[in-house]
Amino acid sequence: MKGVIWKIEGRKSVVLFQNGDFRAIPTPPDAQPGMTVTVSYNRKRIILFAALLCAATVSGFLYFSPAGYIDLIIYDSEEDRRIIVEFAANRFGRILEIHRFSTEPSFAESLPPLKYKDIDEACADTLKAASLFFPSARASQVRIHITYQNIQEAEKLKTRLVRIIEGLEEMTGRKLRTLFKLEPLH
Repeated sequence: MKGVIWKIEGRKSVVLFQNGDFRAIPTPPDAQPGMTVTVSYNRKRIILFAALLCAATVSGFLYFSPAGYIDLIIYDSEEDRRIIVEFAANRFGRILEIHRFSTEPSFAESLPPLKYKDIDEACADTLKAASLFFPSARASQVRIHITYQNIQEAEKLKTRLVRIIEGLEEMTGRKLRTLFKLEPLH
């Protein structure tokens, strides 16, 4: 696009283009006000900007879209008390949403903030809070339902949760009878 240098301000020159727009461009060598210049757009920069914008949009979508759900149902059959917590997790193993359902309203208050935490850490915190919430129970029961896009990731998560539960059993001295159910997310 052709234009006329209107003003020179050090390294930048203000150019009046044929379409009436004023734009700053790098000052060409031997530039003088009134000199005609031809400016071409740098297509590489435009393509790079478009690619970065696309990558940012896709990564934001990937981060904030659920890749799976984990339901923890913890109950004490002796006292007929139950706690249900559902997590929505992204493909990077972070918690996006938490739904708490409980027959005990004070349980939700006993949980630390779990949003955007790692799945393992969020499940461990929930199970710890539940085991402390049922102090008299000798053996609490836990049902863990994992619905995930990638069933291999669900299997890995199950293995990690088994280790967390074993650690909790050692820490509290109480047995957590655990049932797992894994299924693919459709």
